[in-house]
Amino acid sequence: MTAPSRGSLALAGAASSLTLAFVPAADILREALRRLFPSTFVLVVTTACVVLAVAALALTVARLGRRRHWRRLVVLAVAAASACGYALVVATGNAEVNAVERVHLLQYGVVGALWYQVWRHHGDLRAVVLPLAASFGVGTLDELV
Repeated sequence: MTAPSRGSLALAGAASSLTLAFVPAADILREALRRLFPSTFVLVVTTACVVLAVAALALTVARLGRRRHWRRLVVLAVAAASACGYALVVATGNAEVNAVERVHLLQYGVVGALWYQVWRHHGDLRAVVLPLAASFGVGTLDELV
């Protein structure tokens, strides 16, 4: 078992901090997008989320290299399917609210993935529970700010 690199710890901490620091600017950006794209706001936000999610998935698959790590690909597919399922289950019926919640899901997914890089060396349940707890904590603080 190896210790996490300082770089992965710094990156996860910075992403978590930036997520929280960006809250006031996110509200301003959201309102600016609503004014710029009054009839297509939901489409613009949803498209941006899909593009970013696909890019993140592609980057992850590319990082696996030529030796396909099928177990990791299956876990990645299950995670992506779970995120899509979650987005459908918590849908409110208000398209604008749903679009904004998808942004949060993407944000916290990235934060969780970065914290996973910090704790994955444990190789036990902590490698899953600690990143989930970190994402939950960032998400909770985000809603409180």
